[in-house]
Amino acid sequence: GNGLRTSDSEYSVPKPDKQAKGHLPILNFTDLPLRQHDEWATRTRVEEPSISSDCPQMLADLLKALVLGIVEGVTEFLPVSSTGHLLLVERFMDLDRDNFWKTFAVMIQLGAILAILVIYFGRLWRVALGMFSDPAARRFVIGVLLAFFPAVVLGLIFGSFIKSVLFNPWVVCFTLIAGGAVLLWVDQQDFKPRYHDAMAFSLPMYLGIGVAQCAA
Repeated sequence: GNGLRTSDSEYSVPKPDKQAKGHLPILNFTDLPLRQHDEWATRTRVEEPSISSDCPQMLADLLKALVLGIVEGVTEFLPVSSTGHLLLVERFMDLDRDNFWKTFAVMIQLGAILAILVIYFGRLWRVALGMFSDPAARRFVIGVLLAFFPAVVLGLIFGSFIKSVLFNPWVVCFTLIAGGAVLLWVDQQDFKPRYHDAMAFSLPMYLGIGVAQCAA
């Protein structure tokens, strides 16, 4: 098409000198002309992926994940909001606009839940086995469901409002300070404990704990 012609012999495959009957010819690619051999090698070459350019980004992501994991691990078992601190760290590291890191911050909280299950596995297993035969175990299961109920209702009704307003960093900062002040005030009060076993709570107490958790 471009007006250039090449001789047919330049791209012809050399015929074997001898060919046995019933057998395919054996081609020796070393006998191909140099230009044709180079084109064949280029078409069959497999490029190896280069990961050197991805290493800095990978290390940066691992560092971000490590920081978020440390914040979650330290704050989850302290009387402070682990979610609030994760939101602030995400904003500080400019991760709050990335859906991946938002999902990651939620998923790492499963580690804290798994730790609770491991620590109290024996007790929870006994509750599960005696749920249908032991009245105390059955009442505890009902109480946990009652404590969970307010979060379900409020989440379904005010889910969009919570994400758009209450997850704002300024709101989180204010509520962390206010919550700290409440904790300091409660710590100075001389309250007498009425219960020493979570399985002995009354059903209204379970529901009140659920409401308090939603407010927190």
